[in-house]
Amino acid sequence: MRINYFFAAFFMVVFMTGCVDTKRVTELSDQIKRLESQVLKERQDNAELSTFRFSLESQFKQKSDQYVKCSEDNKETIETLGEKYNNLVQDFNKIQSSYKQLNSTFESSKENSTRQINELEEKLRLIKLSRTKRK
Repeated sequence: MRINYFFAAFFMVVFMTGCVDTKRVTELSDQIKRLESQVLKERQDNAELSTFRFSLESQFKQKSDQYVKCSEDNKETIETLGEKYNNLVQDFNKIQSSYKQLNSTFESSKENSTRQINELEEKLRLIKLSRTKRK
Protein backbone atom coordinates (compact mmCIF):
# COMPACT_ATOMS: atom_id res chain seq x y z
CA MET A 1 0.00 0.00 0.00
CA ARG A 2 2.89 2.37 0.67
CA ILE A 3 4.02 1.89 -2.91
CA ASN A 4 0.56 2.87 -4.18
CA TYR A 5 0.55 6.05 -2.10
CA PHE A 6 4.06 6.87 -3.19
CA PHE A 7 3.19 6.47 -6.86
CA ALA A 8 -0.06 8.37 -6.43
CA ALA A 9 1.79 11.24 -4.80
CA PHE A 10 4.44 11.09 -7.50
CA PHE A 11 1.86 11.33 -10.26
CA MET A 12 0.05 14.15 -8.52
CA VAL A 13 3.26 16.14 -8.48
CA VAL A 14 3.97 15.25 -12.10
CA PHE A 15 0.46 16.23 -13.25
CA MET A 16 0.55 19.47 -11.37
CA THR A 17 3.90 20.48 -12.71
CA GLY A 18 3.04 19.42 -16.24
CA CYS A 19 6.67 18.65 -17.01
CA VAL A 20 6.06 15.07 -18.13
CA ASP A 21 4.45 14.12 -21.41
CA THR A 22 1.37 11.89 -21.59
CA LYS A 23 3.23 8.91 -23.03
CA ARG A 24 5.55 8.80 -20.06
CA VAL A 25 2.59 9.08 -17.66
CA THR A 26 0.87 6.16 -19.42
CA GLU A 27 4.03 4.04 -19.21
CA LEU A 28 4.38 4.79 -15.53
CA SER A 29 0.70 4.05 -14.93
CA ASP A 30 1.06 0.68 -16.73
CA GLN A 31 4.15 -0.06 -14.71
CA ILE A 32 2.24 0.72 -11.50
CA LYS A 33 -0.56 -1.66 -12.53
CA ARG A 34 1.95 -4.41 -13.33
CA LEU A 35 3.71 -3.90 -10.02
CA GLU A 36 0.40 -3.91 -8.13
CA SER A 37 -0.66 -7.15 -9.84
CA GLN A 38 2.76 -8.65 -9.07
CA VAL A 39 2.42 -7.63 -5.40
CA LEU A 40 -1.08 -9.16 -5.30
CA LYS A 41 0.25 -12.39 -6.87
CA GLU A 42 3.12 -12.49 -4.35
CA ARG A 43 0.64 -12.04 -1.49
CA GLN A 44 -1.49 -14.91 -2.81
CA ASP A 45 1.58 -17.11 -3.19
CA ASN A 46 2.66 -16.14 0.32
CA ALA A 47 -0.79 -17.05 1.68
CA GLU A 48 -0.66 -20.43 -0.11
CA LEU A 49 2.84 -21.08 1.20
CA SER A 50 1.77 -20.12 4.72
CA THR A 51 -1.14 -22.53 4.51
CA PHE A 52 1.15 -25.26 3.20
CA ARG A 53 3.71 -24.53 5.94
CA PHE A 54 0.99 -24.73 8.59
CA SER A 55 -0.16 -28.06 7.12
CA LEU A 56 3.39 -29.44 7.19
CA GLU A 57 3.93 -28.24 10.76
CA SER A 58 0.68 -29.89 11.78
CA GLN A 59 1.65 -33.17 10.10
CA PHE A 60 5.11 -33.01 11.69
CA LYS A 61 3.63 -32.49 15.15
CA GLN A 62 1.21 -35.38 14.60
CA LYS A 63 4.01 -37.70 13.41
CA SER A 64 6.22 -36.60 16.33
CA ASP A 65 3.45 -37.44 18.79
CA GLN A 66 2.96 -40.84 17.13
CA TYR A 67 6.71 -41.51 17.30
CA VAL A 68 6.88 -40.58 20.99
CA LYS A 69 3.89 -42.82 21.78
CA CYS A 70 5.39 -45.69 19.79
CA SER A 71 8.73 -45.24 21.58
CA GLU A 72 7.02 -45.32 24.97
CA ASP A 73 5.01 -48.43 24.00
CA ASN A 74 8.17 -50.16 22.79
CA LYS A 75 9.96 -49.17 25.98
CA GLU A 76 7.18 -50.76 28.04
CA THR A 77 7.25 -53.85 25.84
CA ILE A 78 11.02 -54.17 26.15
CA GLU A 79 10.83 -53.72 29.92
CA THR A 80 8.06 -56.33 30.15
CA LEU A 81 10.01 -58.77 27.98
CA GLY A 82 13.09 -58.15 30.13
CA GLU A 83 11.13 -58.96 33.27
CA LYS A 84 9.68 -62.11 31.70
CA TYR A 85 13.13 -63.20 30.56
CA ASN A 86 14.57 -62.66 34.05
CA ASN A 87 11.69 -64.67 35.56
CA LEU A 88 12.30 -67.48 33.07
CA VAL A 89 16.01 -67.49 33.91
CA GLN A 90 15.20 -67.70 37.62
CA ASP A 91 12.72 -70.53 37.02
CA PHE A 92 15.25 -72.35 34.86
CA ASN A 93 17.91 -72.03 37.56
CA LYS A 94 15.48 -73.39 40.17
CA ILE A 95 14.54 -76.33 37.93
CA GLN A 96 18.18 -77.00 37.14
CA SER A 97 19.05 -76.98 40.84
CA SER A 98 16.15 -79.33 41.59
CA TYR A 99 17.23 -81.61 38.77
CA LYS A 100 20.80 -81.75 40.07
CA GLN A 101 19.55 -82.57 43.54
CA LEU A 102 17.15 -85.22 42.20
CA ASN A 103 19.87 -86.69 39.99
CA SER A 104 22.25 -86.82 42.94
CA THR A 105 19.60 -88.58 45.03
CA PHE A 106 18.95 -91.03 42.19
CA GLU A 107 22.67 -91.80 41.80
CA SER A 108 23.13 -92.44 45.52
CA SER A 109 19.96 -94.58 45.59
CA LYS A 110 21.23 -96.49 42.58
CA GLU A 111 24.58 -97.10 44.30
CA ASN A 112 22.82 -98.27 47.47
CA SER A 113 20.57 -100.58 45.48
CA THR A 114 23.52 -101.99 43.57
CA ARG A 115 25.41 -102.59 46.81
CA GLN A 116 22.39 -104.29 48.38
CA ILE A 117 21.87 -106.45 45.29
CA ASN A 118 25.53 -107.43 45.33
CA GLU A 119 25.32 -108.25 49.04
CA LEU A 120 22.18 -110.31 48.52
CA GLU A 121 23.71 -112.14 45.57
CA GLU A 122 26.77 -112.84 47.66
CA LYS A 123 24.60 -114.19 50.49
CA LEU A 124 22.66 -116.29 48.02
CA ARG A 125 25.85 -117.69 46.58
CA LEU A 126 27.13 -118.46 50.05
CA ILE A 127 23.87 -120.17 50.94
CA LYS A 128 24.02 -122.27 47.81
CA LEU A 129 27.60 -123.13 48.53
CA SER A 130 26.82 -124.13 52.06
CA ARG A 131 23.97 -126.36 50.85
CA THR A 132 26.15 -128.06 48.35
CA LYS A 133 28.75 -128.73 51.04
CA ARG A 134 26.17 -130.23 53.34
CA LYS A 135 25.03 -132.71 50.86
